[in-house]
Amino acid sequence: MHTRRGRYRNNREGGKVKEAKFNFTEGEFEMTPTGKVKLVEDTEAWRVWCQKALLTERYYYLVYDHDFGQEFEDLIGSNLPREIIEMEIERIVRETLAQHEYTDSVGNFTFEWIDDECYFTCEVESIQGENITLEGTLNANT
Repeated sequence: MHTRRGRYRNNREGGKVKEAKFNFTEGEFEMTPTGKVKLVEDTEAWRVWCQKALLTERYYYLVYDHDFGQEFEDLIGSNLPREIIEMEIERIVRETLAQHEYTDSVGNFTFEWIDDECYFTCEVESIQGENITLEGTLNANT
């Protein structure tokens, strides 16, 4: 597994890392009954951040700084061999997730190609020893 400590510092309140809770199935933030965005803390906040970072194109959204998000856009339509695309996905995912201070290591990538779509998974370990598996998809030709 690749190890590199990140620079990204999340919202902190009382020493705890916090992140807005996001429903990835619905594509929207989860709200409290009073209409405020729900917050999650520590490991759950890190997990949400990691998923959001892999789904967000870097430099595209002004609300995020330039250290947040991934750069898969350059791989789309590149006509590179699949092995090179897989190597680049690994590099980009590692660099993306390393931005968070809780990320300790990223590795154990798996890839499955269906036509021009590359489905991948990877394991991410936090500095607290928590492990999560993330999934992603890249369509190499569109």
